[in-house]
Amino acid sequence: MLSPVLAGQAAARRRFLRQARALARLRHPNLVTIFDVRDEGEHVFVVMDLVDGGTLAARSARVGPMDPGTVRDAVLPLLDALDGLHRAGVTHGSIKPRNVLLASDGTPQLGDLGAQPFAARSPAETQVLFGRWPYLAPEQLIPGALDARADIYAMGGLLQALSTGAPPDTKTPLPGPLGVVVARAMAESPDDRYPSAAALRDALRAVEIATPVPWARLLGRGALVIAGAALAFGLFRPTPPRPSSRAQRRSPSAGRTPHAAGPGTGRTRRLSRARLGVGPRDTPRR
Repeated sequence: MLSPVLAGQAAARRRFLRQARALARLRHPNLVTIFDVRDEGEHVFVVMDLVDGGTLAARSARVGPMDPGTVRDAVLPLLDALDGLHRAGVTHGSIKPRNVLLASDGTPQLGDLGAQPFAARSPAETQVLFGRWPYLAPEQLIPGALDARADIYAMGGLLQALSTGAPPDTKTPLPGPLGVVVARAMAESPDDRYPSAAALRDALRAVEIATPVPWARLLGRGALVIAGAALAFGLFRPTPPRPSSRAQRRSPSAGRTPHAAGPGTGRTRRLSRARLGVGPRDTPRR
């Protein structure tokens, strides 16, 4: 449905109806299908297919930052759909995660087609456009001509948002090869961006994404091996021999470090007892 603020403006109303009718003639698996366009007094709206799998914004909020491979796989089909829009002479003008709907099987589809103006042409339109910041191209806030490169800027913002789990910020560049693609897509000047959705799609497809090493999985298996070895050692290690008699257990010399006896020590003790007239069994008890 067209915003009530804009529905009251004849120029914005005519533009919305013209673009919505052009969109209704398009069919693409990654575009939400428009069945009808209605102009009923105060309300101007389109009748679209029901897509009940949620939005890409909700998924991003649930899973957090996505790895480069997942981001690429999510955006490539959207760029195919956007290329079809641009070839039909239509600029989307409102690309952001909340306007990407997910089918029940996870297929992403561009929605909110033609629901907002593509460039600010009045103070009221500028106020509406500010609600879509920061996916707006700078030229969308300036009255004047607008082309499909504004959608390229928004797609770059979408790539960054999915990668970081936060709204896009040109002051914080995304690292790696994917960051190079995002930086060009979100260039301030339209002339410095990719010239078309097809060009951005080809650049994104050519990005080399390293397969992440499953360290967590490897560490998990290693931990299991170590735990199993420790358990086996605890179960099967040899048990030290126990004393064979009560006398050995009560021996006062148990646990003491034995001192080596010098030569003749035993003979000296026997001679001392003999001189004193004391036999082995007559030794007084202490």
